Amino acid sequence: PRYPDQIEAAGPDVAVVLHTDLAAALSGASVNPLGPGLLSSDVATDESAESGRALRLVFTGESWGGVYVILGVHDARPATSVSMRLKLPDDVAGLELKLEDAETNGRSVNAIEHVTGPEVDGWKTIRVPLAEFAGIDLSRVSKLGLWNPSDRSGTFVACELIVAEIGFD
Repeated sequence: PRYPDQIEAAGPDVAVVLHTDLAAALSGASVNPLGPGLLSSDVATDESAESGRALRLVFTGESWGGVYVILGVHDARPATSVSMRLKLPDDVAGLELKLEDAETNGRSVNAIEHVTGPEVDGWKTIRVPLAEFAGIDLSRVSKLGLWNPSDRSGTFVACELIVAEIGFD
């Protein structure tokens, strides 16, 4: 598919789509990989993920790269945060989490700075307050992106990243 016109939206309830039917969301072309630094993106079986499936991203560490999850137009105003669970190497100190609205206004935060609680079975829980995404229209969130894993010095890191249970809550 061509970006962004030919990509079908994940749907209005991203929490349900990505939480329970990740494989269908991906096969429907709702996840758009971009950049030379992303080697692959696919659905992985992971019994420790609530749905048993997760999004697997493999980064080369040589350049920029990531994915956009196309949400259509999602009203995130009832929520207070965006959350997910991640499995990633300990040397990843930076991972850009980006939200964009329907007018392509975007704001990024370092997801790793928003780890909550202890790691469980290799999973880190990320919860980012929506207030961190000032400047975007939360009534019309259209894309969620994960980009550019890096180390403490800001250098891209070659790694495998597993993402599950993305949602607005």
